[in-house]
Amino acid sequence: MSRCNIHFIGCLSSLTHPLIRNKMSSMNGNGSLSMEKILNISGAPTLSEVTCLDISGLELKTKDLKVLLSLSQLEELNVSDNDLKGFPVDLTLPKLRKLNCSKNVLRSVDFVTQFPKLEVLLIESNIVNICEQYIAIHVLPSLVEYNGEATKEVRQIIEEYEYRLLQRLSDTWNEQFAILLPCQFSALEANHIERKLRRDLQNVPCGPSSLQHFKDHLIFHIVRRHMLKIKIEQSEIKQEKRKMKSNHDGIKKKIKLESVSDNGLSSTKKNKIHGSGLSHSSFVPVHFLKCHSKNNDPGDDNTRVWRCAFEPNPLNSGMISNCCVYAIAVIPDFYALAWTTVCLDVSGNERPTNLLAVAGMRGEIRMLYPSQLVCYSLLRDYKRSINTLIFHPQKPTWLF
Repeated sequence: MSRCNIHFIGCLSSLTHPLIRNKMSSMNGNGSLSMEKILNISGAPTLSEVTCLDISGLELKTKDLKVLLSLSQLEELNVSDNDLKGFPVDLTLPKLRKLNCSKNVLRSVDFVTQFPKLEVLLIESNIVNICEQYIAIHVLPSLVEYNGEATKEVRQIIEEYEYRLLQRLSDTWNEQFAILLPCQFSALEANHIERKLRRDLQNVPCGPSSLQHFKDHLIFHIVRRHMLKIKIEQSEIKQEKRKMKSNHDGIKKKIKLESVSDNGLSSTKKNKIHGSGLSHSSFVPVHFLKCHSKNNDPGDDNTRVWRCAFEPNPLNSGMISNCCVYAIAVIPDFYALAWTTVCLDVSGNERPTNLLAVAGMRGEIRMLYPSQLVCYSLLRDYKRSINTLIFHPQKPTWLF
């Protein structure tokens, strides 16, 4: 009998079943995790072949999980019943589909963005609230199960909230900021616009007050995504301006060469040229503004660009400022625009400043302060659409 018991224990020590090895490691574990222990628990010959790992109940801390960085093929991970307050910020497991982190001390789900293909998340018995559930489902498009329940219903609610916020964002942007798109925003101006948009979206109803944290999260990501799109559009505009400048320089060079060759013309030909009233100018037309001409198509009758104009130089009425074009093509429909230059008192000094008036279908006149990205006045005393605006040439504050 004794011999039989000795033989049985010897066989047990050589077993390789993952569940038995996991149990033995748990009994010997003291809260640390090594590559050798991972191989013993998983039963895989190398770390690159580990696809399923159960390291629950080992008293692990957040720092202990850094060793998981080597598990590029890991698909299922169980870290429940430990002492985790989070996950290492650089822990990226691109193939992880199932994560069980129940019975820890987690307070948020911010770490789940490191697992983009996650389909199943178990996070019960932690210090997380309902907002974290909504956030996890929002940032993980592949997530189909959260704490044993399907995510479809919550995802539909999130999509409804997002739709409302995007509608409000579009309206606010078109009414207050779209006219300023051709200008390059500085980082400070972009931050100012972003904060203003976020404050405005807080007025949109999105569920009960218990979801306020999720609403803040949703607004932040929607506005940040929108501003990134605007930044890309402005970059494209900047590239187009560089292309325009290059074309302009090429034309100036050509004009200069023609001017040099003109010196060899006969006196008869010169008299004909100057007699016709033609002469070389320091300004060369390079681009012409034309409404309703998307992709330079003369037959375009769908593009709603009703008026466009160059911004005047506030220091010289005979010049334009930076060739900055403002095209009125926003909702509600604007049919007219007019620039004026007035003197504003800035810290006791009068400074010429450009203001822009726009009006259109709704009979509204909006006064814009482009350099400050502000619509500072709205006039609604007109019942019909306004098709034309003009400032008095000597009285810059008189608008007709």
